[in-house]
Amino acid sequence: MAAIDACIGEDAMNFDFNAHLLPREITRPQAGGGTRTWELGWSPITDAHGTIERLMLCIRDVTELRQLAHAARAQQQELAIIGEILGMAPEKFQAFVAGSTAYLQANERLIRQAGEDAGARPAALAELFRNMHTIKGNARTYGLQQLTDVVHAAEQRYDQLRQDPAGWATDALEADLAEVRDMLGIYQAVNEAKLRGRGAPAAQGLAAPREQVEALAQTLCGAARGTDLAALQAAAAQAGHTLQRWCGVRLSDALDGALASLPSLAAQLGKEAPTVQVNDGDLMVRPPIADMLRDVFTHLLRNAMDHGIEAAPERVREGKPSAGRIDIDLALHGERLQLRMADDGRGLDLERIRAKAQEAGLLAPHDQPEDEALAQLVFEPGFSTAAAVTTVSGRGVGMDAVKAFLAAHGGSVALRLRAASSTAHRAFDILIHLPAQHALRAQG
Repeated sequence: MAAIDACIGEDAMNFDFNAHLLPREITRPQAGGGTRTWELGWSPITDAHGTIERLMLCIRDVTELRQLAHAARAQQQELAIIGEILGMAPEKFQAFVAGSTAYLQANERLIRQAGEDAGARPAALAELFRNMHTIKGNARTYGLQQLTDVVHAAEQRYDQLRQDPAGWATDALEADLAEVRDMLGIYQAVNEAKLRGRGAPAAQGLAAPREQVEALAQTLCGAARGTDLAALQAAAAQAGHTLQRWCGVRLSDALDGALASLPSLAAQLGKEAPTVQVNDGDLMVRPPIADMLRDVFTHLLRNAMDHGIEAAPERVREGKPSAGRIDIDLALHGERLQLRMADDGRGLDLERIRAKAQEAGLLAPHDQPEDEALAQLVFEPGFSTAAAVTTVSGRGVGMDAVKAFLAAHGGSVALRLRAASSTAHRAFDILIHLPAQHALRAQG
């Protein structure tokens, strides 16, 4: 009414000043159930001098239009989701859903426990961030954009809490988690209802050749018919070793999804797709470790593309090929399984790391750690040298997640600096160590 009073009897431009205050849509519940929506259109009626005498109000029932628009948006979303799912192999989709569900269940427990124990919130927040960031990284890897957007929104609240821990609100955190869970459920429902599950997921690892299976069966049966206990034990041990080898996963297969996503990530960052060389040293890893390494390298590869490998013009000026290169090696060293990843990007800006560490309170102004120790600060929770947060990186979660995932399996990660160069950046290798029991020989 105040807006109307400000228009009647005034110059016509007063309507332009006050029109934004007039209601444009009204929704009301109906006696028989449901709601109806009316659209309100306002127009000034002026006299010969341009003074507003009256306002004309046009009311239009747009209930069905709104319902049709909602249905169209839902159908458009469904079609987009179908396209995203079809871009994945069935077994990769099933593995992604299983992994994401596990992370969401872990976050649900963390939120509930930290809601009752304020002292546990800092550690819980770090793990909440790691888990959700991993879901987002994997979703982006497979091109599941609808889910990526929802997860990114949930991360926003975690980032706010990192800045203001006193703002913890269990209900809001649970609501964010429910939105991610609901969107993941939509993907599952579309896969089952529209794509009929696309068949049973294929088993990951080596296929067992028929002749090898028959030879193994004959060996076991022959040993079982004999009376030599030592021969039977040796045959059983050999059978166990063979079966384990058949269940092993090649490193290139474990990282297939993350590697396949690099061209689209590079395009998003305005860079050329890198050349990636994976050398597994005739080794395989056990399936649980393969799943963990998939999550680890999702973070490492995205970090390399965003922070390390330069855009083509800069690389050419430095005398490098326009496309970057990433090398990943797997080897056994005594009782340790070692993975090494290196790229030919610009390397680490140690002085920027030092400045960011002092800003974050990880270093005092007078602290002067060795370069090697300084480099390890990239694994600290929340640490990032990015100038701005993007949907790709910048929250300081990825490297922290890498360290936590490896530690949960008895592993470790560190940066090994290479020789100093004439530039302000230092090239480095990422070294991952795991117990040798997680490795299997591909042959023999």
